[in-house]
This record gives sequence, structure tokens and C-alpha cells, in this order.
Amino acid sequence: PPPTNASSHPTRRHPVPVKPQVRQVLKETASSFGHTFALVFGLRAGVAVLIRLVRAIAAGPKRFQFQQLINEFRSIRGEAAQLGVTVGGLSGGFHFFRTMFDRFNPFGEDRKEANSFGAALIASLSFIFFPKSSSRTVSLYLFARVAQCVYNALKKRGYWHFFGSNWAYGDALLFTVSSAEIMYAYVMRPDAIPNSYYKFIQRTGPIAEPVLQAVRLRNRGQPMDLTAVTNYVTSVNPLASVSLSATPSIIPCSVLHPHNASCTKNFFQVTIDVMRKIFPLYSSLTFVPLIALRWRGIFCSLLLLLLLFFFSSSSS
Repeated sequence: PPPTNASSHPTRRHPVPVKPQVRQVLKETASSFGHTFALVFGLRAGVAVLIRLVRAIAAGPKRFQFQQLINEFRSIRGEAAQLGVTVGGLSGGFHFFRTMFDRFNPFGEDRKEANSFGAALIASLSFIFFPKSSSRTVSLYLFARVAQCVYNALKKRGYWHFFGSNWAYGDALLFTVSSAEIMYAYVMRPDAIPNSYYKFIQRTGPIAEPVLQAVRLRNRGQPMDLTAVTNYVTSVNPLASVSLSATPSIIPCSVLHPHNASCTKNFFQVTIDVMRKIFPLYSSLTFVPLIALRWRGIFCSLLLLLLLFFFSSSSS
């Protein structure tokens, strides 16, 4: 056989990864910031304007004025811009610093997780632009999400296993317990939840404030304000005969729903009334993100989007 020529069989080389240029990274960062800012600004302003539109239509078509929508947009545009800058800066800053860390490897080779963590840590400084009025709410929300991520990460690596964490519908059980905790705070500790959220539950709920106060006092072993409760019952149902003591063992149904003597009928009536109040609100919260996030294919799958919109609003 002829002699083998080493030069005729070149060694196979692995392709060297091409590191992105700084100009290209800056261009992608600006694009990410602009896209996210426009999306978040449109979502926040669109939801506020649409909720105002739904409320105006519900109040009566004769009372509707287009100037109300303009005033709502003017009042919300500052907050929407701050929110857009915050989320846009978080998205663009994370992309920029992660790409730079991957390029220069400040934490060592093949440390993708460290690069992502460092980029996210620096990009989170964009929260200085977040509206201060909502800082408490977003802090509680982010704390819960961070705790959830840490728990899931440690559980995946086998550090611990809590009883019931492997149940098929454990998330539904956790949601139920969390909702019960909120309702307990609504009845017994209204100071533990934001005042706006408490008023929202009170407006949509079937129990009036004098009755809630009576329930709080009785559960704490204190006598209730009999005058306030009597005035409320007679204002709702003037024909009702109120014969109560200041220390009843339980709040009777004649006080909880004086306008309706039947508990079963009151249950269905309250369910229908609450859904009538809540459905326009959740429809607005579902409709605007659905249009903003899927606007390119809205005409291609219009029927599917309408079904998804109705299902999501009904589920909420």
C-alpha cells in the first residue's frame, strides 16, 4: 500500500465560538428595551382605559363620554411609563450583561448560571424607576416568587421533601389555603391587607361593613354594636323585625342577608351578582394582554382566540 501522507488527512477541528461584537450587543439591548417598554406601556395603559370603558358602559350609555377615556390615559401614562422603563431596563439590562459576561467570562469558563445570576442582579437596579406607590405590592409578589423558585430548585436537587409536595393537585390545595388566608384577613384582620384590596372585596362581596364589624367583635368575645346592626338591617329591609342581643352566639341569617329570607336563593343571587361585577374586570385584564401578545395572528385564528379569551375570563 502507498505510504500514508499525514498532510492529506488534516485533523478535525472544533468550530471556535464567535463572540458577539459590542455594537451588535448594544443594538440587541436597545431592541429588547424598546420592545418590552412598548409592550408593558401598552398593556398597563390599555387595561386601565378598557376598565374605565367597561365601567362607563355599565353605568349607562348616556353617561359615557370619550373625554373620560382621555383623562384616564393622562392619569395613568406616567405610571405606565415608569413600569415600562422598569421592565424594559430589566429585560435589556439582563441581555446586555449576560452577553458581556459570556464574552469576557468574569466568573470563569462554563459558568453560565453565575453569569445569568450576575446579569440579573445588576439588571434589577432598574427597579429604582418603579412607581413607589406599588413598591410594597411588587416586593411581596417578588418575595413569594423568589421563595418558590428557591424551593423548587432545592427540591429538584434532592435537598428536602415536604409532606404532600408530590401530590398531583398540591398546587390547587395551596391555592385554596392561600385564598382562605386572604378571606380570614378580610373578615378578622382587614389591617393586614391593602386598603384598596379590602374595599375591592367589600364592593364585590355580599356582606356589609356593619355586619363584618359585628362578626369581628363576636369572634373576639366582645359585644357588637346593636344600633349599627339594627340600622343596617332596617335600611335594607324596612319590614324586617330585628330582635337581637348584643352578645348572640352566632350572627343570624336575618342579619347576614336581610334582603333575602332564603339562604339557598341568596346563594345563587350572590353568585350571579358577583360574576356580573367581576366578569367585565377580568375580561379587560384578559383581553388586552391577549391582543398585545398575539396581535400578529389574531386574524388567522380569531375563533380560537375568542374561545381562549372567554375560557380565561371565566376561569379567572
